[in-house]
Amino acid sequence: MDFESLFSEHENWHTNACLNFQSDMSHGYIYGYKKAADALVKKITKNHSEIDYLVYPIVFLYRHHIELQLKNIIELNIQLHDSNDKVTPTHKIKDLWPQVKGYYRKLNNRRNQKEISFIDKIMDELCTIDPESMNFRYGKTRSGEIPNKDLKQINVEVFSALIGKVSDALETFEYQMCYELDNKSEHSSGQL
Repeated sequence: MDFESLFSEHENWHTNACLNFQSDMSHGYIYGYKKAADALVKKITKNHSEIDYLVYPIVFLYRHHIELQLKNIIELNIQLHDSNDKVTPTHKIKDLWPQVKGYYRKLNNRRNQKEISFIDKIMDELCTIDPESMNFRYGKTRSGEIPNKDLKQINVEVFSALIGKVSDALETFEYQMCYELDNKSEHSSGQL
């Protein structure tokens, strides 16, 4: 019996996904997770029958999206300041968000305190419910316990909307960091 490879092209080119077509594909990862979660939420708002199964990948995908956004902003800050630092290899948002919040405050002269307070609240909730990005990925913890056993319901539309607001704010900050990098690059090239 002849088997196709899992990672092969097919004659139906409409279903062939393109990978690595840019030198940096982080945008595809960051927003791919969010788009996948958005698609699942859209699906279950039309047909609720699978909501109790799809809630796990939905929360995981959104959380991972936020984690990757934070890591990308840290990477942009490293580039902006010509630092030799590296992004900490962690899944702990509680370790990533304070760094990003510090950059945000510095770059924006401490404006938008309401937005930071809102993001703080959401980050605190994510860190409490899923501190290391494992509780919606696996049905048992490493010690064999059920994760979040006292959590009984999540409204996925509310979850999606709140994560969307955080994502939008972080994306705006990401663009702001890219603008600063571009200005730095133009300034550097103009001095040569």
